[in-house]
Amino acid sequence: MCIKFKKLFSAFLYFTAFFISAPASAQLEYIMNGYSDEYLNYNEGPGATREQLYDLNESDYIYESPTLAALSYTYWNVGFYSPDNDNAIDEFIKINECPIYQKYREDEFEWKDIRQATREFLIANRNDFPTRYSFIIPLRFGDYDYKLKAFHLDKSSSIKSKRRFQITTSDFSRKVCTTSHVVNRGGYPRVMTLEFSRPFTLTTIAISEQRAEAMLQEIREKAAKNRKIKPENLRYFYLVMNLKIFTHGGLEQERNKDGFPVIRLMSILESYQIFEDSELKRPLYGEKFIANIQKKNNKEDRQEEFKELDQKANEGSLLLDP
Repeated sequence: MCIKFKKLFSAFLYFTAFFISAPASAQLEYIMNGYSDEYLNYNEGPGATREQLYDLNESDYIYESPTLAALSYTYWNVGFYSPDNDNAIDEFIKINECPIYQKYREDEFEWKDIRQATREFLIANRNDFPTRYSFIIPLRFGDYDYKLKAFHLDKSSSIKSKRRFQITTSDFSRKVCTTSHVVNRGGYPRVMTLEFSRPFTLTTIAISEQRAEAMLQEIREKAAKNRKIKPENLRYFYLVMNLKIFTHGGLEQERNKDGFPVIRLMSILESYQIFEDSELKRPLYGEKFIANIQKKNNKEDRQEEFKELDQKANEGSLLLDP
């Protein structure tokens, strides 16, 4: 999806640049109409379904990798930037079309037309920009529980009724259109606080004894081949969270520990997946929280949830972790 819009924007902007050089808030009602799935009950009650991963991959949706470029489109979709913000438009071009930025930025007359063409592109297409993403979180695990047939997650990775997750873009260290070795703390946000409409809990990873033993044996063999690696540093599962971003809640009052601004993004977790490996080639299981069929009264069923998301965006977070 994002690749499609990037190609569209590239073609649009290059045509504009050629022409010049030759003679140059996502609304809540719209969001509700565009979302047809039913949000099922969380796994503490009926409705949630645990399935093998190949079932989860048979999705009607494409979940983007959360790169800075992809999110630069999403920020316009959710209304974080206004079309009259020239600096935001310039930064969008810098992120997505650096050669054009470098070639024309210093010519204020040509740049004025390029900026206006980009403004028109964003206004015309922002409602269709991608809003679904997959975020990957490493989960360190501890001992195996033979009664539960599951690994307990380490205290640092255990997720207990959590609604807020602070996550960075997948290319956090990317330098945008510069030769500097320092990552710019300005520009489009690279750090996000994802705020889910409902809490998420994951404290154990279910796995058979046989598969658990094979996994631990593989860890021991890797550590034996490289004495610099401690076995405990290889004890990780990988959580993939597939979500849809609905709106934003502005910037957090405080920056993160490294001084980067943090944007609040109100989201709904549509599914998650657990993998044994960082390459995401060995799935364990997944869980879906949406149904792929449209219900007649779907819009009415979801009204309260969207009202809560809208309230959070306008009045401050209601989803602070306990």
